[in-house]
Formats: sequence, C-alpha cells, structure tokens
Amino acid sequence: MWMPLLAIGTAHSFVGLILGWIGFSSPHWHGYNSTNGTHHQYYGLWKYCQADRNSPAVCHTWPAASKLLFNTSDFTNRALIKTYGHRPQWVRTADGLVTTGMVLHSFAVILGALGHCIGVLTYGAALLSFLSFLMLVIALPIFAADANRQSKHSGAEQYVQEYGYYMCISTMILSYFASLVKSLAALYRQISKKRKKNAQNGQNAQNGRGGKTPQQPVTQNGRGGKTPQQPVAGRNNNSSIRAMMTQRRTYSVPAAPRPAYLR
Repeated sequence: MWMPLLAIGTAHSFVGLILGWIGFSSPHWHGYNSTNGTHHQYYGLWKYCQADRNSPAVCHTWPAASKLLFNTSDFTNRALIKTYGHRPQWVRTADGLVTTGMVLHSFAVILGALGHCIGVLTYGAALLSFLSFLMLVIALPIFAADANRQSKHSGAEQYVQEYGYYMCISTMILSYFASLVKSLAALYRQISKKRKKNAQNGQNAQNGRGGKTPQQPVTQNGRGGKTPQQPVAGRNNNSSIRAMMTQRRTYSVPAAPRPAYLR
C-alpha cells in the first residue's frame, strides 16, 4: 500500500516542481500602476520591468533596476530603503530562501522517484519536501509584505501580487501535501516491513528453525502408531482364485494289477 502513496506524493512534487521553477524565473511577482495610471511596473526575483499602454515592456536586471524602483527624490523612500543601488533587501531574502526551497524540492522529486526501487529513500523524500515547504512559507510572506509596503510608500494607485508569486504559492501547498503523503508512505512501509518480518519468523518456527512444531499425525510406517487399514484393491478377487484352485486339486489313484495272460 505504501508504493501507491509514494507515487501520489511524488506526482504532486513533480507538478509543484514545474510550477515553482516557472514562477521562480518570472518577473511577474509584484506589480503596481503609477499615479496617472499610464505606466505599469512589475518585478520579481531577477528583473524589474516597466510597460506603457502603447509600448512593449522594458526590463532591467538587479541591481541596476533598483534605481528605477526607488525614487531618490522621495525622502520617504530614501529613508526607508538603505540599500540604494542594490537589490532590495526583501528581494534578496526571498531569492535566497526560494532558491534553497526549490533545490530541496528538486531533490525531493528525485528521491521520491528512486524510492520505488530503494524504499529507505522515502524518508528522505518526505523530509526534503517538508524543508522545501518551510523555505517557501518563510520567503513568500516576506516578499509580499515588503513589496506592498514599498508600493504604498511610492504612491502607487494599485498594487497586487502577480502570477509568478502565486505559482510559488501553489508549489508551497503541493510541497506540504507531498510531505504528508510521503510520510504516510514511509509509515506504511515500516508497518509492512514489520508484518513481513513477523510472518517470516512464524514460517521459520513452523519449519523448526525458530521453535518446536506441533506433533504431526503418525503414518503407517511402524514408527509410532497405526493408522486405519486402507482397503486393498483386488483382495476379493485373489481370495476367489485361491478357492477355485483348492477345489480343482486332483489326487493320483493306484494303478490296477495287470492280467495274468499279460504277465
């Protein structure tokens, strides 16, 4: 029963792995509109992009993009952000935690797949899935809270988390579910292993390798007792033949004396 559970947990981890890496590489984590509503700006762990209604988006990588994100003429932003010219602190923190979580998640998928051949790896797969969940559950709220705070201080009319962020949220949920299912698989594997061992010990006891076996019924071989006589095929026919042979016995008669004229 533990192998189907492991397969279910590994499948959820694999789906979460695909969603997580797509969201990890996407710049659509947090987006906001400028005060006049003509500019849409969004960023993720790697890039910061600006888009107009009538022109394609222009993206810049960190840390160069931080000069575009933070308005240095705004005293509030200058006082709030002390890492001007670098990636924002919350982006760096989220990047490190999410990267660690996704690497752990990748190894959890590999161990889950190998667990069908090497059962002991099921424990490692469950542990890595749970650690991946912990990394993501710490990183994602940090990013969302600080990104919303920055958009609010910059005077943005609207700000919201975008699909890249929510794809990582899906990965976090799938990691948690996969860790539970894999833990159940590991538990059932241990129970199955113990039952198999007990059954083997019982079999060894019956075979005389682990204890005394109950007395077996004695057969008709003269080594301990007698069994009921079994009917013998053809016994009645043998008796009839023997009786017929007895009746047909003939006896020799003494020869008569020869006549005198023949002497």
